[in-house]
Amino acid sequence: MAQEKFRNIGLIARSESEQALYSLRQLIHFLHGRDCTVILDKHIIGNLPEMGLQAASASQMGESCDLVIVVGGDGSLLGEIGRASCRERV
Repeated sequence: MAQEKFRNIGLIARSESEQALYSLRQLIHFLHGRDCTVILDKHIIGNLPEMGLQAASASQMGESCDLVIVVGGDGSLLGEIGRASCRERV
């Protein structure tokens, strides 16, 4: 059975956290190196203009992304769960 790969990856983080933005930059470079399409949360796209990525809302990511990664702590993750309307729940 062929293994499916994640191709469209959504990234969400708190825009006021420099640590989170640093981690996002590193993650974006990593994902681009693996031929993934990266989509940023519309609330943080303005903090990373140099990355040249498309933006989407959490609910749009839930519909179009194979995987959404939330960079941050428990509060960040729990806060985003309600905003995303995912194709499949984990």
